[in-house]
Amino acid sequence: KISVIIPARNEAHNLQKLLHSFDLSDVYECIVVDDGSTDHTAQIAQSLGAKVIRTDNHSDWRGKSAACYKGAEAADGEILLFIDADTWFHDKKSIQRIAGTYKKGLMSIQPYHEMKQWYEQGSLYFNLLTVLGLNATSFFKGQEGVFGPCVICSKEDYFITDGHRAAAGQLIEGFGLGAAFKAHHFNLYNYIGKNVIHFRMYPKGLGAMTSGWMKHFV
Repeated sequence: KISVIIPARNEAHNLQKLLHSFDLSDVYECIVVDDGSTDHTAQIAQSLGAKVIRTDNHSDWRGKSAACYKGAEAADGEILLFIDADTWFHDKKSIQRIAGTYKKGLMSIQPYHEMKQWYEQGSLYFNLLTVLGLNATSFFKGQEGVFGPCVICSKEDYFITDGHRAAAGQLIEGFGLGAAFKAHHFNLYNYIGKNVIHFRMYPKGLGAMTSGWMKHFV
């Protein structure tokens, strides 16, 4: 039983593409965690068949990690598949392929970066930094973390490690999440998602890309 969990804040413009990219009947449940949206995120998710829950806006712990944790608490599936709202599956069989690859521990997939505008080519360097920064290509050293946009693990292991709560306060939650699983002696597995899961990093223009670059520099 796979629970797909999608943290979403003001993602009305992205959710339709993601939710149309797979069959909800192929998974046990799909949960969209509305993290304080001011647009029609919740309404669109509900209209497309997803279960919507909302984060507690009065809590001191907010943001993506908190939304993921709340989604995990609400999930009834045995396997948790966390997906960023600005990604999409390449075809209707992508989730089955991901599930078939997953065996144990914590597995992540870096979405394949589709580039449609000339300025998006500049993001190639930062995608490489993301991959190399996790030692994802090293045969001689263990992984240092996981890719945040697509993460899969068992629900049991998630709560043993404290899941995204262990990543609270991390600028890039994949480092905190990976460290928590490694501390409990679970293996990390990282893959590149071409023809499985895709995204566009900065479709909104140069301003958004500059902001993203600053995050990667930090």
